[in-house]
Amino acid sequence: MNAETQSKPKSTKAEFVATFIKADGSPRTMRFASTIERVAAATGMITVWDVEKRSVRRLNLDTLVGRIIPLTA
Repeated sequence: MNAETQSKPKSTKAEFVATFIKADGSPRTMRFASTIERVAAATGMITVWDVEKRSVRRLNLDTLVGRIIPLTA
């Protein structure tokens, strides 16, 4: 097989919910969309789609309260 005929594995999109501490010190719970692979491999900051605000956001994984919970997979 050459590079053109090989198919790249598809990323699995899912929704998640996470609570974290914002820069101002207040907690926030965010429902967001990303790929399972990206969330699993992430360290530090991760760029996600905020489902409720309909905007791209950066989530600082170092300020998580608890863990990231998958809603769909």
